[in-house]
Amino acid sequence: MEHKSNFGCVLLIDDDKITNFVNEKLFMKYMLADHVHKCESGEDALAFLEKECLEQNKPREHHCPDLILLDINMPVMNGFQFLQAYMELNLNLKILMLSSSENPRDINEAMGMPIIGYINKPLSVLKLAQYLPNA
Repeated sequence: MEHKSNFGCVLLIDDDKITNFVNEKLFMKYMLADHVHKCESGEDALAFLEKECLEQNKPREHHCPDLILLDINMPVMNGFQFLQAYMELNLNLKILMLSSSENPRDINEAMGMPIIGYINKPLSVLKLAQYLPNA
């Protein structure tokens, strides 16, 4: 019997390469995604979304993400700035804020943005469970 993963594609947006590596391994180990794409900046992530989600005539195996995990604290473009730019793309993707910040101001600001939840690092299957579509 073939296993169906929860997400076809997951996009990790975090400037920390180690965090991206560990989170990718978590998704693949527990077969939560068929494909994981990593971006180390908000700018790269926006370019990826424009290419994979907005370009016409995409092949069947395109990688428009079913879920985005977004860090808040990144240089140049932080998570909130990314979300502002993302809203101009008129996409309706599931975004989870994944941050080490426990600052109530950050959490409140995040919850006013187009996200489905806020998770404190480190990511775990238990923290992710409530957001899994096939759980």
